[in-house]
Amino acid sequence: MYSPLIEYALLKNNTVLMIRFTGGYDGADADNASLAIIKHLGVEQGRCIKTVIMDFEQVDAMTLRDTDAARRGLYFHHLSKALNLAIPVPEYLAQIDIFAVEPTQEHVRDVYRDRLRRVSQFRQTANLKFIPKSAVTLTLIQAGVPEDEIANSCWLPLDIDGISSP
Repeated sequence: MYSPLIEYALLKNNTVLMIRFTGGYDGADADNASLAIIKHLGVEQGRCIKTVIMDFEQVDAMTLRDTDAARRGLYFHHLSKALNLAIPVPEYLAQIDIFAVEPTQEHVRDVYRDRLRRVSQFRQTANLKFIPKSAVTLTLIQAGVPEDEIANSCWLPLDIDGISSP
């Protein structure tokens, strides 16, 4: 049984989104989390996101569920609709800097990399850049987030049904 904890933080006037996963990761948790956050923000604010950092460091179990073409196509459809995109999703995603901190446990990291390999077979995926956990602060600074905002960032829980209120 997977019991994920998903938290997010929005920085620099909602232009930087960080999503942190802890515990089990089942299926398309990253896609579902990003979509829930974007739907909560709305079209205008959702389109403001220019940098995304996904932190999988504390994920201790992961499945290969939801790595098929149909599920990925459905996510692209919902993302396009949520952001009211006039361009293809891969073209839109190419405009966003997306970073990932990989899981630290080797067996989980292997499943994570297999997930990425499988998903990339079906659809053009975003240009994902891997960074070590120690580089997150520098990455945020390079994205223009002030150091005091980084130090005072507030993580909000994301529940299964969407956004939790702070």
